[in-house]
Amino acid sequence: MVSEILIDFSSQPSADFMVIMAAELAQCLRRGDYDERFELIAHRPILEQAGGLGREAILFELMEVGVVDVTAAGPSRAIGASRLHTPREIAGLVVITRIAVDPLLRDLEIGRRGVALVAQEQHFPPVGDHHERIVRDLHRFLLMLFRGQRGEGSWGFASPLHARAPLAIGGRMHDIRSIRDNPDAFDAALARRGLAAQAAELVALDEKRRATITELQAGQARRNDASKAIGAAKARKDEALAQQLMTEVSALKDRLAVLEVEDRTLGEELNGRLASIPNLPLADVPDGADENENALVAERGTHPAFAFDAREHDMIGPPLGLDFEAGAQLSGARFTVVRGATARLHRALGQFMLDVLTRDHGYEEVIPPLLVRDEVAFGTGQLPKFAEDLFRTTDGRWLIPTAEVSLTNLVREQILPESALPMRLTALTPCFRSEAGAAGRDTRGFIRQHQFEKAEMVSITTADQSEAEHERMTGCAEDLLTRLGLAFRRMKLCTGDMGFSAARTYDLEVWLPGQRRYREISSCSTCTDFQARRMNARYRAEGEKGTRFVHTLNGSGLAVGRTLVAVLENYQQEDGAVAVPEVLQPYLRGLNRLEPKP
Repeated sequence: MVSEILIDFSSQPSADFMVIMAAELAQCLRRGDYDERFELIAHRPILEQAGGLGREAILFELMEVGVVDVTAAGPSRAIGASRLHTPREIAGLVVITRIAVDPLLRDLEIGRRGVALVAQEQHFPPVGDHHERIVRDLHRFLLMLFRGQRGEGSWGFASPLHARAPLAIGGRMHDIRSIRDNPDAFDAALARRGLAAQAAELVALDEKRRATITELQAGQARRNDASKAIGAAKARKDEALAQQLMTEVSALKDRLAVLEVEDRTLGEELNGRLASIPNLPLADVPDGADENENALVAERGTHPAFAFDAREHDMIGPPLGLDFEAGAQLSGARFTVVRGATARLHRALGQFMLDVLTRDHGYEEVIPPLLVRDEVAFGTGQLPKFAEDLFRTTDGRWLIPTAEVSLTNLVREQILPESALPMRLTALTPCFRSEAGAAGRDTRGFIRQHQFEKAEMVSITTADQSEAEHERMTGCAEDLLTRLGLAFRRMKLCTGDMGFSAARTYDLEVWLPGQRRYREISSCSTCTDFQARRMNARYRAEGEKGTRFVHTLNGSGLAVGRTLVAVLENYQQEDGAVAVPEVLQPYLRGLNRLEPKP
């Protein structure tokens, strides 16, 4: 984790801008409860231009939250010593704020990570109407640094000295204070997940780190006091005392360097351990090892009766436009080309889902990015533990396995007003999964694909709203299946079958007459505040100064490909045609049958 940060206003912004930046930096520090130290480097003329009042405002705001040193140094010290490019040389843009963390800056005692980051003007707009965005972006950037991230920042920073390195992501994950206060309850919850007790080891690691931080802070305070005393001793011409103090400061400097490394190492180890622990199950979740111990909640709809032997979709689909061979030729296993009327039916299903969710259930439609950064995939729990289940691009971004990732992270590192909740979002997107853990399962047909479409539901709520919201969200998915005339059942997943981020999950399983069994078509989960902690997403309750973590929920409404499979099998005709459900016919200009090609 970065222990000191150099903030260089080398582009000579206005004094007013510096004062506001200093004030907002202080506010971000107060909100985030950060322990790191700052050193503000500015051109001497800027501080002189600010005048006594402006200078005092900068010093007061930063010193109040524990900044160890505020100096006025020229660019030769701030830039020349690190051999960085000048601001004009970097992408030809004016640099307003430069965060330099470079090992060559030995005299500034920063740069343990060896990363140079540049914030460009287009990402840090001028003061004025954009003041709120400045505050938000500054807070986001500080979070990025304090969580140990390296390389590109969250707005596409340039790094003239270093190539982009893998992110070392950290976050609060589980509340270590709660683990300290309730170790037995934490271990009991882990046991329900089939995991060994970890509370004692985590608490011991945390205590060791806290002791290191205490010693580090005491040493820093003593170093500062001794440094001031050196000047006083020299003023009195007491060279013996000055030499004694200089020796002490030198020893402190060596010890502090060791403590900083120890603090960083312990922090990364603790965060890594916490990041690998799944969410804790709610009390009503049934205990069990796998899907065989899931609990039936309800069964709805009627199984269709056929006067012939029902066929599976991989037999029905090819004459109607499901081309498994072409998909394999183009891209390999688990890819399918969908053509003709079946492609139209697939599109109609997605549009139907969006229409019902937005028109009848109050979800806001969103078109999110399909590529996300490491910290976004970390926020919803895909990273670091499940990287092998994802596809990664050559520039280090991740293809989303579900729109849950993009939609949920829309509130990351924000403090929402309580009046904005619940927030309900939906998106119809392609999804990409490597299916690394599904080798040998559903190798035929359209059930398990590397690329598929899904209408996703995401809700952001208060803690008090999340229970009712989970039932509401699951009901929305059930409504879609009911309108399509498909029989289904609701299952409450046991502790051994739940996903990493879930505290409770309902699976909706649709009846497939060709397979003669129920198959999952929707999964609706409440994650309580688990993802919110990883994203640092909060809300402020009415009349309260403090903030609380939001609760997040996500669900499929529905998986389009699996819904297509269900329609093909449940509406199949003896002659190989497939009847179109009545609710979908308006999307197909009245078409009521898919006819097989000879």
